[in-house]
Amino acid sequence: MEEINEIANDVMEEANADESESQHSTDDYDELEKSSCQGKYHKQSYRKAWESLPDFKGWLQGVVGQKNRAFCSYCQVTLFAHRLSLLKHTCTIKHQRASQKALLKITDDDDLGLNTVSSVGLEVEEVMEGQIDASPSKSMNMAHSSAFPLSTHVLDTSKGQPVAQLPVSLYRLIDSRWTLINESVTNQDGRCSSLIQKQEFVAGRYKLHFDTDRYFELERKETLYPFVEIAFDVHAPLDHYHIPLLLSAFGYSTYRGS
Repeated sequence: MEEINEIANDVMEEANADESESQHSTDDYDELEKSSCQGKYHKQSYRKAWESLPDFKGWLQGVVGQKNRAFCSYCQVTLFAHRLSLLKHTCTIKHQRASQKALLKITDDDDLGLNTVSSVGLEVEEVMEGQIDASPSKSMNMAHSSAFPLSTHVLDTSKGQPVAQLPVSLYRLIDSRWTLINESVTNQDGRCSSLIQKQEFVAGRYKLHFDTDRYFELERKETLYPFVEIAFDVHAPLDHYHIPLLLSAFGYSTYRGS
């Protein structure tokens, strides 16, 4: 009887050992499969050609010694070298703000140059009368002259370059209806300042309409915004209002410049 009990115990122990071994094998396989999937997901190689693409030009760089990482010079952060992930990064608020700061210095430098021209006494009326030699693009760049109290400057943050030949329309809210005031296009520097004369610029509510769809069609890029409208209130019509637009395919921002 004792021998039968010992044999039964041995059989039970062997069965438990086999079940435990089988469970460990299954767990090890699941862990290996999970690790393999994670490796495939994160294993991406940076491509130098990305730096010349419109979405990444001006801010994307590779990381030395790390083939699966990329570096954003605007945000000063490293990112996974996954193209879709990098495109999503361009739409983040952090990247938009960082690109705005990077391009703001260019805008400020240009504004200082415009102020210098005005201080020398080169008035827009003199340009129109032919008293000085100036091209149309230079005359339109005199955004701070007394004749043009409103100006805008459009910059493509994904390229770090101005947006030229972009249609811009100015509207004013009159009797609860948006009334078209004038239409124009940005020059080669991305600026437009001839939308309204000083004597027509009165206190009220205005909006700038930018035809961004046409621009991105020419760039062969998909965009979320077919147009951009910026509404603003004018409380001091004797002051100059500079309303820039920082633009990308999936985001935009604005501020009041000087």
